Amino acid sequence: MAVDLIKAYVDHLEDEGRSPQTVHDWEQMLRRLDRELPYGILATRDELRDAIHRRRRARDGQPLAPATRAALLAAVRGLFRFGLGQGLVDYDPTDSLPTPKIPRRVPDPPTDAEAEQVVSTAPDPYWLWFRLAGWQGLRCCEIAALDRRDINEHDTRVQGKGAKQRIVPTDTQVWSAVRDLPAGPVTHTRGPRGGAHYLSYRSAEYLDAIGLPHLTLHKFRKYYATKMLELVGGNVLAVQKLLGHESPVSTAVYAAVPDRLARAAVAALPEFSRR
Repeated sequence: MAVDLIKAYVDHLEDEGRSPQTVHDWEQMLRRLDRELPYGILATRDELRDAIHRRRRARDGQPLAPATRAALLAAVRGLFRFGLGQGLVDYDPTDSLPTPKIPRRVPDPPTDAEAEQVVSTAPDPYWLWFRLAGWQGLRCCEIAALDRRDINEHDTRVQGKGAKQRIVPTDTQVWSAVRDLPAGPVTHTRGPRGGAHYLSYRSAEYLDAIGLPHLTLHKFRKYYATKMLELVGGNVLAVQKLLGHESPVSTAVYAAVPDRLARAAVAALPEFSRR
């Protein structure tokens, strides 16, 4: 019953047009819970609360990050609400479960020195991954999905989240690297087109090996956002379009306001003499 419910929910997510990465991630989370809980995913409120809010990372025993717990709860909550609507279950144990509060953090993109270190020394295929993230603003899943036919000298067509496409300018060094590639996926890695998780894991492994364990491939996308914000004079809407965000609020979380713009804004405040 539980496995059938998960399969039905996964089919529903695909029919809704959710991104393949989201569908894959949620299915994996739900199936893992289904295996680990005493009676499968059709659990009680207390069982789900313990499984979600008291869960720890397998690699180091540390508690899950709030964002990870929130994503896990969203997947389980979505499953039960779908099941109720379809008459597949007659209760929703997630109804009263608290949603983890995700602390708002200051954007932490690589410094110029760190970005230079990475792109000046990284071998293939890492160099191209970091260049696509840091100089064209692509997500891991977008890099994994990038096809040679999507890139020309001037523009890159990006297959974004939720099957949404956008066009971003092609970086000159990226064009030099991919111009003569054969038709097919740009990221020649193991697995289906490399896969976002594979790119994320391997790039983190590489960054750790060169003494930059605090960086990730995703943070190079934040580097792009921060640099673009400065180059367009603080125009968040322009950067939002380049990143493919639904809301400028998401863009603001990605991009650190450059010191030069912040100082210029403060200097432009009106001067009122004290009487």
